[in-house]
Amino acid sequence: SKKAFSTARSWINNCLKYHPQCSQQFLKSNSSAQPRRLIELHPSSGPSSNNPKIRLIELSDATHCPKYIALSYCWGYSSGKSYTTTKDNVRLHRNQIPYAKLPATLKDAVCICKKLGMKYLWIDALCIIQDCSSDVVDEIAKMAMIYHKAWLTVSVDISKASTEGCFNDERERRLLTLEDGVGTPLTARAWTFQEQALSRRILHYTSYGLVWECRKGFMSQDNILHWDRSSNTLPRLPIKLLASSEMEILHFWYHEILSLSYSLRMLTFPSDRLPAISAVAALFQQHLQSPYLAGIWLKNIEIGLSWQCFGFQKGKDPKNARPCWSWISQPGMVIWPISKYYLNHEFITMIEIISFDTSLTDRALPLGSVTSGTLVILGSLNLLRVRKIPAEDERYVTYELFDERQRRKLGKAIPDFDIEDEMEVNCLALFCRLSNSFLSGFSVWFLLLSPVAGEPGVYTRSGVAEIACDQVDNWKSLGSHKTSRITLL
Repeated sequence: SKKAFSTARSWINNCLKYHPQCSQQFLKSNSSAQPRRLIELHPSSGPSSNNPKIRLIELSDATHCPKYIALSYCWGYSSGKSYTTTKDNVRLHRNQIPYAKLPATLKDAVCICKKLGMKYLWIDALCIIQDCSSDVVDEIAKMAMIYHKAWLTVSVDISKASTEGCFNDERERRLLTLEDGVGTPLTARAWTFQEQALSRRILHYTSYGLVWECRKGFMSQDNILHWDRSSNTLPRLPIKLLASSEMEILHFWYHEILSLSYSLRMLTFPSDRLPAISAVAALFQQHLQSPYLAGIWLKNIEIGLSWQCFGFQKGKDPKNARPCWSWISQPGMVIWPISKYYLNHEFITMIEIISFDTSLTDRALPLGSVTSGTLVILGSLNLLRVRKIPAEDERYVTYELFDERQRRKLGKAIPDFDIEDEMEVNCLALFCRLSNSFLSGFSVWFLLLSPVAGEPGVYTRSGVAEIACDQVDNWKSLGSHKTSRITLL
């Protein structure tokens, strides 16, 4: 509607005029870190044109990149790909993209671009040659800057597929709350996380109207959302990192980014789990200055290795997933419960990393997917058992770390997969958590490891365990705390 576009323009103008932080560039880049292609709207395509003329233009490294709008949306599983740019039709698209053949969401994005007075638009399906692997890799490598440099990102939260469009007045309108963003089609998609985290300004099309989001905060069309409730807006992430300590940054990565949001999101291809967050990883790496190992930072790696599965597929042993020490080996949600202690507890590291190596799927994507990875570690190993504690409701089954020789429980265990009764495990002490409070004491955290048959000293991960302060003396009394050199696959 005219009123909606008028509201959107007022938000944009207000942001441009009064929010200097929204014009800042927080990602380091070189001259080539810009889209290779943009969609150009022909000048004759006025705001009222029903069949606008659009074409694909090429930008060289030396070409000045004009202001453009970027689209964040769900492709959908059944939307088809006949409209995408391919090696066969890229020359035709440079002359003219058949507007009539585009799905509704892409048509609406062109309309929004026109109504906002913009000439250029970036849409992945059209600006990347979809059947050219080198072009896909090159543009994915620049994805961080594509959204970071966009004048505006249009986010189509309302639609599950590109065929559904941005505008639908028949959808139910309801009271808007901050939590309404959770569970929308777009927030369920992994790729859109970094698109929104790195955008400077976002215009959301939702089932309850327009919502504005920028580094300053939120606004909604019905004026229920306001700036003072903006601390968790994704575009604020670059600003939050600037004012954070290293431990706070690690807390953001493992708890706020991975646990609370990203690991819950869906991917068509599981192999995209690292590429789909590589742009955010690039931002974090600027601050941490640390090697990045399959989704885990080398800095304070003992904390990164302490992830847990939030539930698991019964009876499935994912030990063949590589690297098994990384959270990417698990298809579902992962959590770092220890993260609640990051900022007010002291940690004593109990391992030493001798060497590390990850095999990248494509070296052009240094923060992208890996085919394997190894860690060589010096640490203390103990041979113990994990025992299953049955429950009537399978949701409440628990596991304990058990000393077979002394027939006593040492602590709680969280295996990565279900076990029938009990299993023997090697326990590698990761770190000791100290506390500022006498009441909460301290605890020792472990990786549960299984030996690889025929390869002495080589292990795969089976889970994690914790021995609380009242049992630490019992653990120490086991007496087999010799330092071992192990290789973790």
